[in-house]
Amino acid sequence: AISCYICDMLLIACILSLTSNCLNLIRPKMKFKITLILFLFCLNFSFAQIFEDNFSRDSIGEFPANWKALRGYAQVTPIASGEKLLQFTEGQNYIKPIVEGLTDNYLDDKFTLEFDAFFDETHTTRNQYYTLRLWDGHNYNNGEIRMNPITIYRDGVWTSYFNPKKVTIQKRRDKLDPKNNFNQDTGNYEYKWHHLKLEYNQGVLKLFLDDQREFIINDLPFKPTMFSIGAYEATNAKKNYFTAIANVKLHDRILENPPPVIADVPSPNDSGSSTNDPGDTSTNDDIIINEETDANVTNSTAKYRFKFDWLVVYEANDGGLGNSNLELYGDFGGSYGIYVNQGNTRIMDYNGLQRIHKTNAKSVSKNDGTLMPGSAHISDLIIADSYGYPDLEYFEEHAFLKVSYTLKERDPTSFDEVFLESKTIPFRDILNSRTLTKQEVLEARNQDITNILYFHEGGNRMGLSFTFERID
Repeated sequence: AISCYICDMLLIACILSLTSNCLNLIRPKMKFKITLILFLFCLNFSFAQIFEDNFSRDSIGEFPANWKALRGYAQVTPIASGEKLLQFTEGQNYIKPIVEGLTDNYLDDKFTLEFDAFFDETHTTRNQYYTLRLWDGHNYNNGEIRMNPITIYRDGVWTSYFNPKKVTIQKRRDKLDPKNNFNQDTGNYEYKWHHLKLEYNQGVLKLFLDDQREFIINDLPFKPTMFSIGAYEATNAKKNYFTAIANVKLHDRILENPPPVIADVPSPNDSGSSTNDPGDTSTNDDIIINEETDANVTNSTAKYRFKFDWLVVYEANDGGLGNSNLELYGDFGGSYGIYVNQGNTRIMDYNGLQRIHKTNAKSVSKNDGTLMPGSAHISDLIIADSYGYPDLEYFEEHAFLKVSYTLKERDPTSFDEVFLESKTIPFRDILNSRTLTKQEVLEARNQDITNILYFHEGGNRMGLSFTFERID
């Protein structure tokens, strides 16, 4: 920005002014040389870095002053060493900096963006990741030129763009690669700081993880104008992940001497030690897949099978009919839907499944069950690239299944009202489950099994199991 250059000139003038008395004691020719050297040094120092934030001046628990929230939320958090980090909340978040008063149009033909990102202990690499965008908005979309966010996992990276043919860049390291910090004894990926660096030089884009190149795009089809940093933390996971960044720097040049691997920021679970791993010499090559398809065409498809299985009764309190059975029916039936974007964006849903009409109510006694009527439902799903999913595996790591069923009791004195139960489940959890037997559903009365809906109405407790699977 022009204001930045004016400030730079004033800074240089002040430095030269402060040294004028010393310079007056030197011969004119030497004075000129020293002045020129000092000027160039100041110019290079001043212009080399245009944005830096380590959040040290921000208040703990507040959103940082030099940033703008685009989605979700983040807050400044201290760690044991006294340093401050920017911690993100659960779900999808992304933020952008305010650079010299601007939130866009501040990037030049050359720049380097770098920051530290924390990856928490986890059993899967898809419960936590970071994203980078070099444009305003979710996806870059300018006619035939399109690009998805750069997604950085602890074990790899993914993005895709159209120019106008589709190019997918995908890299996934082996589980035992030292950079992944996988513990074979526990079966978990241990926590680790990673240093991320993005370089842009007149159309050439490179991403580095701990100063090892992850990918290179030699012909980025648009010019970056700004950047935003995103962070995802699974909301349906069994633990609360610590997702945070530190030491954000933006330079207007390509760094000739990169900083050490992982800036000296200790783990939130540490008292000051670094998770530095400079000895990592992994040399995995970039994986670049060129798909010869038009920008508006996708061919990723999947077929899924859904069925309600067993309806069981755990506790029965039928005071109207004079027996221990519940007369259950569901004339609205059940439903299931497939969602993305943390369960907020619906791809498709199906209603009125496996109805039980009142005239055919199921008489079920305590500690017993009955098979649900009706057949399985088959859905054919087109995985739209507009959602940013490059393949079936990636989609199933991010999609959610929503299941619901409405039960009624034929004697209205047993239920005060119609009872609806629903559940939202990550695909990765439900696809790892299996069809349960009646006895298994009965034995799960005091548990929280992924593929069981639990109903609790007055003194009545029921369970309804279901199966969701991909058909190969």
